[in-house]
Amino acid sequence: MHTAFVQQIDRPMKPSSPVILLSQGRRVLRLFLAGVCTILIGLSAWLEPHQSGFGTHQQLGLGQCSFQVRHGMPCPSCGMTTSMSLMARGRVHEAARIHLFGVALFPSALVLGAMWLAEAATGATVPVTPALRPAWWWLLVALGAMLVGWGVKLLVGFANGTLPLY
Repeated sequence: MHTAFVQQIDRPMKPSSPVILLSQGRRVLRLFLAGVCTILIGLSAWLEPHQSGFGTHQQLGLGQCSFQVRHGMPCPSCGMTTSMSLMARGRVHEAARIHLFGVALFPSALVLGAMWLAEAATGATVPVTPALRPAWWWLLVALGAMLVGWGVKLLVGFANGTLPLY
């Protein structure tokens, strides 16, 4: 029985997906994407979350949400900057209350940024399960998740009487 255990350990493990060597152009793209994730995480840590649950983006010199001004309701991305800023501070419960998608986006940016940086540095893909490898269809998943977060925000707001805003 001991021999079988040793043989099992000696067998090489199969990677979950094949490692692919990247062209110089793809390495530059990975470095760019890692930079975007780094900026997103850095801004989230730098910005001070607004106590109202939205408006944190105005610290960047951006104006008030025109959808909110026009309709008295939050737009699908209202609260995302605040939620991300709260996530950077480890205040997950508050971040989820502001916008659920921020709770998913923050760790995704951390993991993807690290993966893309490793790929840019080594010139080889990180072996992950193919379904988890970023692809264009993930943008549809992200958009759907953001809309679900917005829907939850609207339902809760109408239920507790905080919506419409005016």
